[in-house]
Amino acid sequence: MLTFVTANAAKAAELERLLGRAVAHQPLHLDEIQAVELEPVVRHKAAQAYSALRRPVLVEDTGLAFAAWNGLPGALIAWFVRGLGNEGLCRLLDSHRAATATMEAPAKCLPAASRALLSPPRAAATALTGTRSFNPVAAPTPLPS
Repeated sequence: MLTFVTANAAKAAELERLLGRAVAHQPLHLDEIQAVELEPVVRHKAAQAYSALRRPVLVEDTGLAFAAWNGLPGALIAWFVRGLGNEGLCRLLDSHRAATATMEAPAKCLPAASRALLSPPRAAATALTGTRSFNPVAAPTPLPS
């Protein structure tokens, strides 16, 4: 059985909602390497989770890449949001307002799975490319089901 490893219970609930069935979930603190690209981050997390649990695992990480910042913050988005907040992040992007009314910002979710200690974890990327508005909202709008 595949175990979804995350310390975020809301992520596990969302995965169950999307799949329409119960998912084995294990909260486990994983060391997260710091990198802009998602793939090395999730591969490291998958290998670490498998090593701790000794059973097939699924991990996930998310990033946001602004084209105007050459892909930053990428997988470091949580650090940027914690340090700056949504409004602070948008203020930093305001210097690009003259160039365009919107800004390309691919959001990527990258799951990775590991099923053996010595085999490399497998990762599969998904991306949703949107645009950054120059009028941030206070709360995100839920996606349609």
